Order: sequence, then structure tokens, then C-alpha cells
Amino acid sequence: MKSLKSMKKIMAVGMILMLVFSLVACKGKKVPVTTEAPDYTSTVTENTLRFHADGSITEIAVEDFAEATASQAEIEGFVQSEVDSFNQTKGLTAVELLEFKMEGTVAKCALKFQDINVYNEFDHIDVTLSLFNREEADTLTRAEIASATEAALAASKAANSVATATVSDEELAEAGFSAEDVENGNLETEAQQQVDDLTSASATDAVATFTDAKGNTDIKSDDITDDSLMMVMTGAPFVLEFEDGACQYYNHHAVLNGNGSVTTDGQGNAIVVFSFNY
Repeated sequence: MKSLKSMKKIMAVGMILMLVFSLVACKGKKVPVTTEAPDYTSTVTENTLRFHADGSITEIAVEDFAEATASQAEIEGFVQSEVDSFNQTKGLTAVELLEFKMEGTVAKCALKFQDINVYNEFDHIDVTLSLFNREEADTLTRAEIASATEAALAASKAANSVATATVSDEELAEAGFSAEDVENGNLETEAQQQVDDLTSASATDAVATFTDAKGNTDIKSDDITDDSLMMVMTGAPFVLEFEDGACQYYNHHAVLNGNGSVTTDGQGNAIVVFSFNY
């Protein structure tokens, strides 16, 4: 019985030694580690801005070079030289080339910017990023309405001035004017007054309106009370993505996509209100 116990102890010690030796042997071997480069561009088909919670911006630019004669190496080299030159001017790494690749004739370039100011300066564009500011949103909306109103009335006035050459006195009278009004220039004065009245009313009364992420419409700027929300404003066409965040509201120059990103139309000033998951 005693010998059996001794045998079990010897076997247990032997197994422990084998385990230790195998661990040491594994530790001594250098196992090659393969890491894949991050993919920033494969799913992107339009010019995209990604907003990060640390304030940095990633831009994925998509451009077709079908008519270009430059090679991929030449295009990538040009981009890298622009980045290096900009960083040298700043004295720090404010812009980083993350990825460049060609898919057929389409170039996709991912650049990371330290902040929105660096992005605007490098790309010579004006994208505003700030905490939600209803006054700024309202001011932008009023200016756009006033500009559109004036342009529409100017076009209408020009058409009317041509039309008055062929209208009868009866038609003028029905519209509230006489032939004498046309001769004295009163028609133009009246049209200008309409422009002034509508522009003034727009500048005084209009407020920004939004659609929320659930599809509810006609939400006024005053209805948004969360002061921790962020706001981006741009007149350029982009897909806007929010890393670790989500779109909450957007105006009529933007559309909410199924994946939570937002596409701006480039036809006017898009205002998008979003949150980060801090």
C-alpha cells in the first residue's frame, strides 16, 4: 500500500515537471504575430467625414481618376507630400495619411486631422463643429431663407418686367397697377418693397427646424434642450459618421441613412445635431 502511494507521488511530480518543461519550451519559441492593417476605406463610396469623441476628424476622400494620366504611386506621393509640407509648417503631426488605395480608377484616401480647424485649413473648406447652439442654427436658417426669397423675387420681377410689355391695361388694372405705374417705374419699386418685407420677416421670425432620429418632423431649435449635444454645419455634400455616437436631429439639407450616418445634399447649409457616448 505504501509503495503504491509512493508511485502516485512520483507520477504526479513527473507530470508537473513535464508541464513546466513544455511551458519553458513554448516560451523560448518566437511565434510570428501577423497583424492586418486597419481598413478605413473598403466600405466607403462617397466623400465621408468621421467625427471622433477626442475631437479628431477622419476624412475618406473618394475621387475617380479615369481621365488622369498619373500612376497610383504618383497620386499617393502627391498626397503624402502635401501632408508632410502642412505638418512641417505647423511643427507637429496635425495630419496623418492613414490609407491610400486604388479600386480601378477610383482613389480612396483616408486622412486623420487633429481637429476641425486643421481639417478646414488643410482642405480649404468651411465645416463648423461645436456644441449645439440654437442661435447659430437660427441665424444660418434666416440668412438662407432671406437669400432664397430675394433670389426668387428678383427672378419673378425680371419676368414681370418683360411681361408688362405685352399685357393690356385691363390686365395691369386687375393686378393693381396702371400704365402710368409702368412708365413711372412704380412696378419695380413695389417689387423691391416685397423683397424688403419678406427678407425682413424671414430675418425676424424664422427658426431652424429639424427631423429627429425617430422620424418626427418640425422640431424647432427651441425644442432641443440638451446642451451636451454637438452640432456640425456644412454646405458641402458629405456622408457624416459619428464614432461612438449617433445623429439626433437633422435639417432639410440632410438625410438619415439606415446605418446611422447622415448624407448632406450640398444644396444649402446642412445642420446636423449629434451625441457622443462618453
